Amino acid sequence: MKKRLLAVLMALAMISTCFAGCGSKETEPPTTTEGAVDEEAVATSTCGNELVIGINGDIDDFNPQTNQTLNFISLFAFNCYETLIHLDENMEYVTDLATEYEVVDDTTYTFKLREGVKFHNGEIFTADDVVYTFEWIQNEANAAWRITQYTMVEDVTADNDYQVTFKLSSPNPAFLDSIAYTPIMSKSTDSDSLNVTPIGTGAYKFVSWTPNDNITLEKYEEYWDADTIVAEKLVIKPFPDYSVAITNMEAGTLDVLTMLTVENKEILESKDGLKVLQSKSSNKVEEFEIGRHNVEAFKNPDVLKAMKMAFNAELINEQVYGGIAKSATSCLPSGAKYYKAVDEVEYNLEAAKELLATTPYKDGFEFDMVLLSGYAEGEKAAMIWQADLAQIGITMNIKKAEFSVWLDTYLNRTYDMIDNNYAMVGSDPSTYCSIILSQLVDYQTSDLPRLNELIEQGVTETDETKRAGIYEEIQTIVATECPVYTYMEVPQIVGLMDRVEGLTINNMGHVFLKGVTLK
Repeated sequence: MKKRLLAVLMALAMISTCFAGCGSKETEPPTTTEGAVDEEAVATSTCGNELVIGINGDIDDFNPQTNQTLNFISLFAFNCYETLIHLDENMEYVTDLATEYEVVDDTTYTFKLREGVKFHNGEIFTADDVVYTFEWIQNEANAAWRITQYTMVEDVTADNDYQVTFKLSSPNPAFLDSIAYTPIMSKSTDSDSLNVTPIGTGAYKFVSWTPNDNITLEKYEEYWDADTIVAEKLVIKPFPDYSVAITNMEAGTLDVLTMLTVENKEILESKDGLKVLQSKSSNKVEEFEIGRHNVEAFKNPDVLKAMKMAFNAELINEQVYGGIAKSATSCLPSGAKYYKAVDEVEYNLEAAKELLATTPYKDGFEFDMVLLSGYAEGEKAAMIWQADLAQIGITMNIKKAEFSVWLDTYLNRTYDMIDNNYAMVGSDPSTYCSIILSQLVDYQTSDLPRLNELIEQGVTETDETKRAGIYEEIQTIVATECPVYTYMEVPQIVGLMDRVEGLTINNMGHVFLKGVTLK
């Protein structure tokens, strides 16, 4: 269950409530979520060293090992907490709490730790905190969602105060990718305190949370690199409606808006004083997960191929994604290791109709597509496909569901087809296979033993040539049998006021505020 939840939290990030701000741009006064003038925001709109960040849903749990929401991971894991290393905007490993690391052999990793670091509670950071963090994650009673990524960790040892060694029971080529987004906790914290008060070593210290209004952090004066931190205060504001957030950006009371849709991006780019930041590439993919175990027609590869041939990716990119996305040609994003373009089916309605006529379903059939309510991009893409499928005799019934219903349908695999999107952790495809494909073994891949065998092999295989072969075959099977149909790659996008410079994001949408300067 823990592993399956990660795959759906991209959807949780699509939905989710209020606001205030900082800035000095003279324009219409900021409004509340109800549309009234926000007097508090007006009063605080000239505070030059305060950075106000808009998100699409509140954060109500601050445990860095159990909170899976993208809002929390993108803003807290690397700004309030820190990791040993992280993946930067170029998807290269950069040191944080570690100053260097060594891959001693296939199952041994050593990290030298940064000295002179303090947690927000004043405690000195040492190797014992690293050991504590990973032992906490491995304790099943704590329900850490990362536990499945560290099952191969046999031992974590503090060699001295500032060196730690990980010993794995078997090779895991994705190990560094996992390390690169795992926040380090203080050994004095416990589960109850973690839920309400994050205690990290990051540049920003937690101050308060007002439900559905704001989360406030302030610059940590004893941060090990404090002299480089410009913004004195962070105010994180949830918005149920991004049109309200954009109004506040125009008013100069909101500095940053995360996880923009393409529609949001186009609106921001048309406004004076606002700009957008786009990841250099992307590992965010849009996909339809196909219930091959529930719909007899979906067990026929030619039916699924005919359906793909009725999918107008070029039109969907232009009309739904403003031309900034690109048609997916694999279940893996093109930035992933071992990516191979294996799924280049061309849009051709006549050919699709002819192929379908060779199957037992030449007279067509009907199925339901489950969409998350409020996710406009997924709905628009499905509607375009729906119209073309009708041209070849297939009826798609679009069923919009609130999140709780969508989640229940997803986890119990009761769908004919369901829309989802996913940002792969790091660049190693074993993560995608673990989080998405391996969860389908009792459902839509139960009749694909070779696929499931390859997924298991890819986790521990270290020979690069063999791994490339494994993942090429996995991509080919998925393209042919379609337990999932990945249709689009989409970049991560953040909106900014012109006064904000130095903010960076990586291909996973992680936001790094340490380098921010304010005009």
